Amino acid sequence: MKNEKSEPHSHTLPLEWDINISILKNPLLWFQIFMVVLLSSSYLLLLLVGLNLYENHWEDIPSSVLVFVSIGGSFFLAFSLIAFLFYGRGIPTKYVLRDGYIEQHTLSKGKKAVGLLGLFALLSGKNAGYTAAGASLLAHSREQIAVEWKDVFELQVFPNRKEIQLHNEWRTVMQIICPDDVSLSADWGACDAYVTVGLSMTEDNCAVDSVWNDFNGTADASGLYRKFVGF
Repeated sequence: MKNEKSEPHSHTLPLEWDINISILKNPLLWFQIFMVVLLSSSYLLLLLVGLNLYENHWEDIPSSVLVFVSIGGSFFLAFSLIAFLFYGRGIPTKYVLRDGYIEQHTLSKGKKAVGLLGLFALLSGKNAGYTAAGASLLAHSREQIAVEWKDVFELQVFPNRKEIQLHNEWRTVMQIICPDDVSLSADWGACDAYVTVGLSMTEDNCAVDSVWNDFNGTADASGLYRKFVGF
């Protein structure tokens, strides 16, 4: 069989879809919040333990660790409260798939409120204020991001969550939440319905031999789909 290179189908792009990302069922979000809290609190732990060692107060090290855990827990609760306050019903997000890269746009109506909260919190000059300001800056930094395919080193697929994570050489650069399955109703008395499926875009620096689907074995999955009837 002759291998043919499949070129990107530019006439199908850009491909856009809107989705509401749940924060409760988002392990990546909670992991990122945990890492932010851990890294920010670690500086305090190093300072306290360093002082204990410098002054030869070894017996105070457990107390320093307890302070670290308490402050870190408070930071995590503050971040979580802000997340639930503004995104408790999910984060409205738009994805735009273009030729060569993908964009992620956060459409939340609470973005301005988060920004104001961060500003007033920062001006308060209190520790809790700095935490709230950091949370608002974190939210604003995710309002619009774009990732070029050439910069993607690895991807992870989580079918149960309909999620794809794009990674560079050391971290996750984008979380893609796929839309729900397409459901169509067949005409009365008919056992099938015609479904139009957009063509997939393929790109690889070593060339792509072929693209096919498991429905009809071709690059185009459009066709008559038979209705499933269960008993």
